[in-house]
Amino acid sequence: MTQVVLIFWKDARCLWRHVGVYVLLLAAYTWAVPQTWPGNTPNSFLGLFVTVLKILIMASNFVLITSALHQDRLVGETQFWLTRPYDWRSLLGAKLLFVLVCVGLPYVLMNWALVLAAGMNPLAPKVDVAARCLSYVLVPLLPLTVIAAVTDNLARAFTLMAVVLVTWAGLLQFAFSGQDARMSPPFESPVLGTLFGTLLLAILCYQFATRRTTHSRIAIAATLALFLLAIFGFDRQGFGAPVRALIRHHYDVPASGSPRLTFSPGPVPYDERSEDLELRRGLLEVKLPIRLEGLPSDAKIRHPNVAVTLVANGAHVALPWVNASVTENVVGFTLPKAVFDRFSGSGTSLHLEFIADEIRPTTTQQVIAANRFPGPLHGNCILSTGKVTCRSAYGAARQIHVEVLTHPAACDGKSPAISAGSWHLDIPAGGLDPVANETLVLQRPVCAGEPLTFTEYGSSQPFRLILDIPEIRLRDYRTPG
Repeated sequence: MTQVVLIFWKDARCLWRHVGVYVLLLAAYTWAVPQTWPGNTPNSFLGLFVTVLKILIMASNFVLITSALHQDRLVGETQFWLTRPYDWRSLLGAKLLFVLVCVGLPYVLMNWALVLAAGMNPLAPKVDVAARCLSYVLVPLLPLTVIAAVTDNLARAFTLMAVVLVTWAGLLQFAFSGQDARMSPPFESPVLGTLFGTLLLAILCYQFATRRTTHSRIAIAATLALFLLAIFGFDRQGFGAPVRALIRHHYDVPASGSPRLTFSPGPVPYDERSEDLELRRGLLEVKLPIRLEGLPSDAKIRHPNVAVTLVANGAHVALPWVNASVTENVVGFTLPKAVFDRFSGSGTSLHLEFIADEIRPTTTQQVIAANRFPGPLHGNCILSTGKVTCRSAYGAARQIHVEVLTHPAACDGKSPAISAGSWHLDIPAGGLDPVANETLVLQRPVCAGEPLTFTEYGSSQPFRLILDIPEIRLRDYRTPG
């Protein structure tokens, strides 16, 4: 342990200028970003400045980690540290300690400062805090550390990183072309994150223990190939039936028979026959008159997907799980144009499986609109020129239903209150900025002193429904393109 601390302090003394530049960039970002949030005066120069800061922070991350690893580089046989009684475990521990303390800790403190600037408690959503820190360790800290360990200077480290990124992006683009609507398995992120985080850590340990750089580079290339294969196979169901079965196994059919799907033969209502969602990549949309019934009145569904099996004239095609659109009277989904053309002209037997997450209200919060007032997800909202913008920390992705009463004439409180409609917030995960901002799109401006009701949904319950239609003509249900 003493050796770990000594190596850490040696690196910290040598690289204190690098660390200082990195901390200054984070401080400048912490100062600039809050001024670009909704509700503040727009400033195009400040927005450009923030973009430049993001690039500089990522570059500083790379330079700092690479410089720390190259203080005692592993590549070659002429390094001074090889003449010292260094144990590879101590050396690895010191480098990881430097990355966590000098790179990771300032990033965490920057996140906390921005959340505090937004008027929220940075430690309130503990699970979201932990998830954000873990994702930062897995990407970018661990991959950058591995790249630095198998190179001997900054230029070669940058070249290797550029090759990896270009190869990765190109292969992903090739693998995902034409498959935009396919469903990602719900278990994908934790499984793949754990697997490839473990593989990268194993490569790092192997390189420190043996310094067999060629073997380590081959292992990096193999891991990248395996990662791309897994993404193609799982994220877009490229492995076919096994992945479809794994997804199906994750969703149970309700024993009570509720909820359920009901097919109502006949045309789709005119107002449901919207324009085709996707034709540019050989996909088209069909909408079937299928009703989802039996859900509790206060329940909603999230992430609906369907898998369809078509049988006609001896032909049998089982399609992967794809994203679905669900309204009161219709379930819509995309089909490959080649499959549609094959089955559209004749009576087709259709087996449809529908999966989704049932979510129920967990928290109801009634507030009064003001310049700043409490919001959902441990956050707050601001009122500016009749628009309400809600903020949450760390990009918590939960659905929020908002109901607002406004006065249609003026903000004088004399006119009768009329509903301004509702809005569903599904706040996405943020990037470098931990504060997510979402502006409510309502029918009328909101005035100070008017009531708002936030209903937060959670308690996700996955379910799977099955519907068999003995005969159907698909061409009758294609959306006009």
